[in-house]
Amino acid sequence: MKSSKLQHYVGVIILTSTLLAAACGDHKGSELNKNESCKAMVGDLVITEIMANPKGKDSGHEWFEIYNASSSKQILTGLILRQEYGQNDKVKTKEHKVKGSLTLNPGAYFVFGDNSTDFVNYNYGSGLADWNNNSAILTILCEGTVIDSINYGTADGLPVPTEGVAIAFDGSRKPDAQANNDPAAWCKALDSYDGGDNLGTPGSVNQSCTVLSCVNSGSRVNAIVPAAGDLVITEIMADPAGSDSAKITEPADSGTELIEIKLDKREYIELYNASDKDLDLYGLYFKQIKDGATDGTAHQILALGETVKNRKECIRLQAGSYILIGMSEDEDRNCDLHPDALFTGSNLNNSSGSFKLYTADGLLIDTAPYVQKKDSVYILHPNYLDAQGNDDPTHWCSIRGEDLCEDSGSPGRANNVCQTNTDSSSDNVVITCEGAAPMTGDLVISEIYSAPGPNSDQEFSKEFVEVYATKAVTTNSMTLISKSLSTSASALRKFTIDFGECYTFEAGKYVTFGGSTDENENEGIAVDFAYTGTSKGLYQPKTGFLIELLNGTTLIDSAPNAMGGALKSANLSADKLNAVDNDDSANWCLADLTPGQAAGICSNEGPDTDDCDTEKAPISGDIAITEIYSAPGPKAGEEFNKEFVEVFVARTIEVKSLTILSKTASASGSPRTFTVNFGECKTIQAGDYLAFGGSADKELNGNIDIDYVYTGPSSGLNQPTKNYTIELLHKGTLIDSAPNTKGKEGKSANFNTASGYDFASLNDDAANWCEADPTPGGVNNACQ
Repeated sequence: MKSSKLQHYVGVIILTSTLLAAACGDHKGSELNKNESCKAMVGDLVITEIMANPKGKDSGHEWFEIYNASSSKQILTGLILRQEYGQNDKVKTKEHKVKGSLTLNPGAYFVFGDNSTDFVNYNYGSGLADWNNNSAILTILCEGTVIDSINYGTADGLPVPTEGVAIAFDGSRKPDAQANNDPAAWCKALDSYDGGDNLGTPGSVNQSCTVLSCVNSGSRVNAIVPAAGDLVITEIMADPAGSDSAKITEPADSGTELIEIKLDKREYIELYNASDKDLDLYGLYFKQIKDGATDGTAHQILALGETVKNRKECIRLQAGSYILIGMSEDEDRNCDLHPDALFTGSNLNNSSGSFKLYTADGLLIDTAPYVQKKDSVYILHPNYLDAQGNDDPTHWCSIRGEDLCEDSGSPGRANNVCQTNTDSSSDNVVITCEGAAPMTGDLVISEIYSAPGPNSDQEFSKEFVEVYATKAVTTNSMTLISKSLSTSASALRKFTIDFGECYTFEAGKYVTFGGSTDENENEGIAVDFAYTGTSKGLYQPKTGFLIELLNGTTLIDSAPNAMGGALKSANLSADKLNAVDNDDSANWCLADLTPGQAAGICSNEGPDTDDCDTEKAPISGDIAITEIYSAPGPKAGEEFNKEFVEVFVARTIEVKSLTILSKTASASGSPRTFTVNFGECKTIQAGDYLAFGGSADKELNGNIDIDYVYTGPSSGLNQPTKNYTIELLHKGTLIDSAPNTKGKEGKSANFNTASGYDFASLNDDAANWCEADPTPGGVNNACQ
């Protein structure tokens, strides 16, 4: 192995159809001139994978893989394959000269082996076999020149091969004859290639060594690793009723004979995906840490049927879903639990303390308290379904089981509501509301009175929000949020509506929530329920804002609020009484107060309908920002015409308009708003790249091809003195955001589309962006 240490670089290889075609291209049997032989130069061919120690008998099962890193077809005929092993004066050398008519296309892989199996492209027979399992040097030569060389089992080389496991160059990096000198760029293969115990990827791209990967639906993919707070611990069964290793007797299937059944695998934990994307639990583990201790035993999380040694399956958890992680799939032993995944190790400890959840590389995702209550399951109140809310022990309650298999929990599904029992000697109890809980769209925000006086911060008691029930739903509390479009965290105002007990919204009826139910304080307005929160109230006068209604962490509805005044409310048009149409400010008007009753039809000028297909409306992740050209000249504010934002459309959508925001990181900085108006409902196909810019006139915009022009302040996107983000919204809903800290005159901030497949998630990381020549409306060049 060469001794030089090279700078580590990372890039994800996306196999295009061209590369696939090359990989399946003409490896063997190509017609060559009779005397034509290899002409490879140093680095043209790269060793990328080695199987030196297969399971069982080595002979007939060894192989190694190379890659054509050059830009031209390479002749393999005449190559010398050399293996050296031993030490000092006892070094032994084996060589084989490649015969026949063989070529290798650019970007393609080729496998040399001592057998004629399907994946071996050239059988060198006994020419190199049997390899030394402990240490060796593998070299490829052409006309006496070393093209590439790798050694394993030495101090500066690759590790000693594990039996049955190939050593593979990092598949997230382009194969390179210098980069593969770094042992850190190699790792153990994970996939079986022969239907047995041998692991490797002969003839195809390797798995990533730097990005966690797992198998999903039979294909290895990059794991979607959760960030801190993405997963929430919501339920813990550490102390089941009775003994943790209880035994019971039951009649056998055949009749009256009694048989003994051991119940010792009933413990579990439950997790909730609080993020807006699907996540993988592959490689995750949790620890139970007793009070007074500094650490605890790690319990690995595994897919059903797997062990730590052979795990490979992704454990995919959809956004907004729960997963039950148990000790056993054996229903006879675990009281008919049906876990979605398993955890390793011994029984959980009954002592109070905490539970901590970690990623495979040790990142803390979530922490939850645990207060022991004998023979009980410990559950989180559904109103605190986030990684901060579950930190507070008062947001949890214990439910005591009546017998061994009735612990009254809700494994794998939403929890019931905790309510503290006034009898301090008893455990907390659970109130289960009869009837359906509110879901998105069940309640519609229909009227907002958020500016009742000249000094709205002093008029909190007069405010109210009205909702319309599209169906009968029941809950015991809800949350109102006034969400400013400012980037300042303090601009979010939260209000709690506590019904005191389960309350049912009747279908077709209106209900009002306000700052006060005292008509002496609220100008005689009839308010059904008072909310508590900051006395500054809903109204945020310096910025646009949204009103959101939540049940626990489920967003039931949201509505814009940019209007209002003394004795005038923002009123939803009566013909737009649904959770989709109320997103559009054009469907609202300033009107007299009508709390608790139907309003009239708004007669705003301009179009008040939107004939777009609601099923094709974009949601978060459907559109990804892929290029930002926000500093096209020395004075960015004077170069508005030359600016553009490029997006990639991941799903076919139908839109009438989109909004682009340039938002500073400073709390005092105001966002700049730009509107892309398509004029009519526009269908945009999946896979399209579009460029939105300040001007489509090539004489003004530097000869840039712009698909659609946006309107907005002439100061443009660029905010030169502050870090800022670019956000893309549809009817107030955030579709995607991207950082913009790179770019300069003549250069755009360019998302590296080779970083992975999930553009809308990966483009949040500034490391996946680079400066590049502008390429509006087309595939970006890969960052180097």
